[in-house]
Amino acid sequence: TAPEAAGLQENCEGRRFQEGRQLQKSEWLFAVVVKSDKKKLH
Repeated sequence: TAPEAAGLQENCEGRRFQEGRQLQKSEWLFAVVVKSDKKKLH
């Protein structure tokens, strides 16, 4: 059925979007940690 397929596709895209946001957040946290580590070293 077309509506179900569209809903599944939306769900898939939404999940991918959330995963992308989580990835950005973890990359940002990693960058913050690296910066603070560099400050400790100096």
